[in-house]
Amino acid sequence: MEAFERQQRHEDELGEGRAIKKNEAKKAKESKAEQSLADLFGAEHKGQLSELLAPVLNILQGEGADTVVTTAFEVTHALLAINPPLPSVKTSGQVLFDVIAELFDRGGDIKPRAMRVISALVQHTYFNLSNDQAVWLTKVARGELIERTKILTMGLGLLQAVVNKHVEIAEVYELIDSVTELMMQRASSAPIRTRCVSIIAKFLTEYRLTTQKLQSHINMYVQNLQFPSVDGRMAMLELLGVLVFRLPQQVLRQECNVLF
Repeated sequence: MEAFERQQRHEDELGEGRAIKKNEAKKAKESKAEQSLADLFGAEHKGQLSELLAPVLNILQGEGADTVVTTAFEVTHALLAINPPLPSVKTSGQVLFDVIAELFDRGGDIKPRAMRVISALVQHTYFNLSNDQAVWLTKVARGELIERTKILTMGLGLLQAVVNKHVEIAEVYELIDSVTELMMQRASSAPIRTRCVSIIAKFLTEYRLTTQKLQSHINMYVQNLQFPSVDGRMAMLELLGVLVFRLPQQVLRQECNVLF
């Protein structure tokens, strides 16, 4: 009797195992089919979205109300954020840049939204930023930084977009000290501090600098560890921490007496 029960249990377990495997195979097949459909939908959807950039551009070129332009900006920003990047930016990117740039003078809520979208456009994989465009953007950013306007973070966003594209123009070199000063003075603002640190670190680790110039920057940062405000000192420590992580070991060995 016991042998019969053991045999029965064994057969039941085998049956359950076969049922589980069959169910798993069915689910795997269904999952594969769903993934295939998702891939097909994604490819079709991407094509439709890529075609959407042209009509949105037409809307921005018109004399629409602020609400219309704002909505068009939101759609444009969403399209630029799509990954993998939309190839239509290759053909429409330069025209889009010029159209958005013209809207900077519109003022009100339009300017900061325009700055946000053009920053995303500049950093897009398929957008080629010219030196003239970089100079113009940096000058706009400089105005926001010097005047300490309400849309200061947007100005930093423009400068960050230029620096991330690694366009080496004199205007960027001239503005870095102002960014450092801003970082120290507005360290209590996390968005401002974070962007300043990112810009400075990118500049010092990827732009061409003489050994003496790099040393002068690092010496200045170390000296500013005595900055009156705690937030300013913490911001400087944050920047130095990023630089220690990113700078080549050879440079760190040369600067170890200053840093440590």
